[in-house]
Amino acid sequence: MRLLAPLLTFALLLPGGAALAKPAERSMDERFAEADWNDDGFIDRREYYEALVYAFFRLDAESTGYLTRAQLKDVTPEVFQAADRNGDGKIDLNEYIDARWDDFDAADENGDGLLTLDEVRRFDAKLRPGERG
Repeated sequence: MRLLAPLLTFALLLPGGAALAKPAERSMDERFAEADWNDDGFIDRREYYEALVYAFFRLDAESTGYLTRAQLKDVTPEVFQAADRNGDGKIDLNEYIDARWDDFDAADENGDGLLTLDEVRRFDAKLRPGERG
């Protein structure tokens, strides 16, 4: 079940030292290369986890330690509620990461624990039919 999949390319492809430009303002190739911190041509689970943590704290601009519906505008109420496992109306870092692992697994077509640029492109295309990243 993809809980926060609409944010996949945002969270997945936000590197630690990226320019402050929005991900949509950079090409998919650029975003992938920035997320591939060890430059091996893949995004592994550690790189993905680090990108998730970075994305969470970037989204948590007020430094509250949680995300609200207002901060996740592209997420439906149903998806938000599913990710909010303790039902407190907020998504903390652990809930955010737990929800996002499903996205990694869905994008990892061959199940090798590594994402290629092509896998990310295909997954993004499934999420955004008619758009290009």
